[in-house]
Amino acid sequence: MDYKSIGEQVRKLRRNQNLTIEQLAEKVGVSVSFIGHIERGSRKASIETFVKISHALGVSTDMFLPPPPDGLVKLGYTQNQLDKARALLELAIRIVDSEREVK
Repeated sequence: MDYKSIGEQVRKLRRNQNLTIEQLAEKVGVSVSFIGHIERGSRKASIETFVKISHALGVSTDMFLPPPPDGLVKLGYTQNQLDKARALLELAIRIVDSEREVK
């Protein structure tokens, strides 16, 4: 498992939601330094911690997994198209989460 890539994804999702490391750490119930280590890929986190991070960010845990090798690219999609689709999915998740908070 590539913890550096996972950490980069955590950082990207956190920043897309305009959350500070402090805010994410508080939501997850871990230290700020531990979130920093996760984002740098310098420490491993338990599955339980990744589930808590995904809930705090309002995303599915599969958002942290790398795309399957050549999976969708073999279907004719470019990496740019896949990145745009992922960005749209992240936006849709944020919209659904914001609607859920209003109710």
